[in-house]
Amino acid sequence: MQNKKATAVDGHLDCEENKMQEHAENNKSKRLLRVILCTLLISAVSLSALPLFSSLPVTGTACAAAKNAATVQKNDPATKKQVLSALSKVRGGKALRTFNTSYRLGRTKSGRKLIRYVKKMQRRYGKFRFVVVDIKSGEGFYCDARKKTYSASCLKGPYVAALCKYKPWSYKKSKWNMRRTIVVSNNDTYLSLRLRYGSKVMKKLMRSSGVHSFSAARRYTYVPPRDLAKLWVSVYWYFYRDKNKVSRKCRALYTHGYQSFIYRAMKGRFRVHAKPGWFPGGGYNVQNDAGIIMAKVKGKSRPYVVCVMTSACGRHKQLRKLVRLINNVHTDMCRQAML
Repeated sequence: MQNKKATAVDGHLDCEENKMQEHAENNKSKRLLRVILCTLLISAVSLSALPLFSSLPVTGTACAAAKNAATVQKNDPATKKQVLSALSKVRGGKALRTFNTSYRLGRTKSGRKLIRYVKKMQRRYGKFRFVVVDIKSGEGFYCDARKKTYSASCLKGPYVAALCKYKPWSYKKSKWNMRRTIVVSNNDTYLSLRLRYGSKVMKKLMRSSGVHSFSAARRYTYVPPRDLAKLWVSVYWYFYRDKNKVSRKCRALYTHGYQSFIYRAMKGRFRVHAKPGWFPGGGYNVQNDAGIIMAKVKGKSRPYVVCVMTSACGRHKQLRKLVRLINNVHTDMCRQAML
């Protein structure tokens, strides 16, 4: 009788022991599965986000670290170097293309509208070139943006900004000349600034922007829209990030509507800092505009640089429509990135 009881007890213990071993093995399998999933998640994070791990708070798991790194990468604004590097990806050709983004123009209503309109303007006016880059993400789109086009007075914008950036004391001494040069595009006051302060400030701005396609000594010259956009990226950084004591006063010079179809197109919607340039006839026949649109998408700040260089001289209505179509595409591109 005692032997039967002992046998029953031993059998019960063996059963319990088997259950415990099975439970332990299940837990081990679950832990192994978690490790595998976490490893896959870490691998999915972009290599550019890896340096961020060292600055993340310790969360206790690799999965949490990977999640935090992905969030930081998505929400952090791009650096100036990253935006300029993105612009360097711009290629040639008259077709409308995107860069540094998964956004596809042909898959959205706003993108298809822009494509149709650009083709129409190219048939009608010939030269129709532009480039757009979002300051926060470095995403953008362009059309024929590597072909050199006569700048007309567009170069006055980066030059005066460079003067205020590298020689801030010059603003107090030459404020009137700067205002006339930017607001009404006066050629005489521009010449006066060039003669007084020289071209070194422009050379510095070009070097910091990675622009080498023209001479800093030239007051008016041929420049690709891509390189003019690069200069305006540096101007944005001076206006809003790497500021000095006259940044605010300097950027205020550029908020005007004289001959600026970018400003007119966005009037009442977003603040614009721009400097147009135009030259009817004389073998040039250009209507250009370049600057910064301080846009907002879903209530969040999404400024972008836009540079438009065309032979549609005097066609302000058509160019304002172009800017509005560009803004619609930029909005769609940002919304996609926010998903």
